[in-house]
Amino acid sequence: MLINHNNIALTSENLGSTTVSRQDYDVLAASYHALLKLNQLSHDCDNLEFFFRRVHEVIAGLMDAKNHFVILFDGQKQELEVIYHVDELDQQLEGKIPYKDFEGTLSHIVIESKKPLLLSPRDLEQLSPTNELSKNTGVYWMGCPLLRNGEVIGVVAVQSYTLETQYTKDDLELLTFASDHIVTALYRFKEMDELQKKFSEKSQQFAQQLEKLNSAKKLQESLFKISQL
Repeated sequence: MLINHNNIALTSENLGSTTVSRQDYDVLAASYHALLKLNQLSHDCDNLEFFFRRVHEVIAGLMDAKNHFVILFDGQKQELEVIYHVDELDQQLEGKIPYKDFEGTLSHIVIESKKPLLLSPRDLEQLSPTNELSKNTGVYWMGCPLLRNGEVIGVVAVQSYTLETQYTKDDLELLTFASDHIVTALYRFKEMDELQKKFSEKSQQFAQQLEKLNSAKKLQESLFKISQL
């Protein structure tokens, strides 16, 4: 996915006629460079684990992302797979989990709605008056679906356990952009794996054919020697 520089270029025309503070400009510039970096990572990284660490670093450079995770969703198997998870309080999740075990969670809401979710403490309280959600959720929570051809294949999210952190719509926009590049990278790695498997299969077939030819050649040579006796 290529960045439309016409939409995000840092120009006086985009900034408008109002005066922009140095701080606002620095924030905008940092966001712009983060978008460029995400775009580059999705095309250049050749290791999925390294890719997710770098994406985490980019996101953390613009917002509180101490608690960050990426999960994949398999609609056919009805299961989730935690492929990246960093959290200050929660135990490290890994492996595959039945989707039904996530029912009622915020990730479940994102998957079912196919829409991003940005929640404050008040939103969480309204969403779960019995406070069931907040037991395993931060004070602030933000997540985006990973979409491929209109279907959800996972969720990327960040959360904070302190009131000092307040995620904004701009943060949500950046996370949504990151989700697009995560999908791009996932399918690029998938294609690379498939190509590698095909190459391995072809190599194995070639080796077997070569071995047969060598065996046939040796047999022919042996028969020729016998005929000369």
